[in-house]
Amino acid sequence: VAHFNGISYTFYDHTITPLPSDIVMIDAYMDGNDVLWIASVEDGLWRFEGTTWTVFNAANSALSSDEIGVVEGDNQGKIWCVDYQGNLYSYDGTTFQLSLTGLVPNYFYPINYDPFDIQIDQNDVLWIGTYDGLVAYDGTTPTYYNSTNSPISFMGVTDVILDELDRKWIIQPYQSLFYFDDTNWTELENATFGTSQMWDSIQKIAFSPGGQLWHSSNNQLATITYADSVWPGDANDDGIANNFDILALGQAFGSTGALRPNPSLNWVGQYAPLWFSQLPNGTDYCFSDTDGSGLVDF
Repeated sequence: VAHFNGISYTFYDHTITPLPSDIVMIDAYMDGNDVLWIASVEDGLWRFEGTTWTVFNAANSALSSDEIGVVEGDNQGKIWCVDYQGNLYSYDGTTFQLSLTGLVPNYFYPINYDPFDIQIDQNDVLWIGTYDGLVAYDGTTPTYYNSTNSPISFMGVTDVILDELDRKWIIQPYQSLFYFDDTNWTELENATFGTSQMWDSIQKIAFSPGGQLWHSSNNQLATITYADSVWPGDANDDGIANNFDILALGQAFGSTGALRPNPSLNWVGQYAPLWFSQLPNGTDYCFSDTDGSGLVDF
């Protein structure tokens, strides 16, 4: 484990910690108390509280396996983890509780030791990527999204992240990138975002605060520059569609740029590729493309 304080790194390995020398760490989560939780492939779930290390495994807890694939925390301070047998557990600070089983279909074979992912939205709904698709779990009832009711193919989901509008972005290895707003699915295709060679091998995605979507493949890292909340009619990006937007529309009038994926005139924030032309206030021209057609006109 490495910790970076902004200047230098501190490394924690088996020589100064109880961590096994051959431990394979697959996922990590830092909770609101700056406690680090680490999921390992064969050595259980680890907790690091700054000076003290604790391991939870099948021998000392209600976990049925030492093979933990992913760990995450919710807005109430509860810790969630999934083992490699597809069992979902919650931890309330005292005990582990088995919450859901069967998240892995019939067989299991890890892809690069990273078979699935888990994220928790603003309503504490868990979104879990599995070989069989995407699972939404509200603490009571699981909802399954797969090839029968969504664009997700048999390849499953290896990465899930949430954006600032609580939309769910999912990766299917060697397939596609989608986002889901709890009602509609939108696919971002090669022609819109990057080369087909890169997109077809995409494995992981992440957002940066500066308006960039980073994605990695087997052998390279790239970034897509985008506007994450284009609201139709809000040409100057001030959060309101009103008469002040007419000036912005006039300045950008006649400009062309990338199409907006699945554009809508409904008042809802939408993703759009940047046009790399800007208004005097720095707002990209893509905000002036009210209907997402790739042309600023009236």
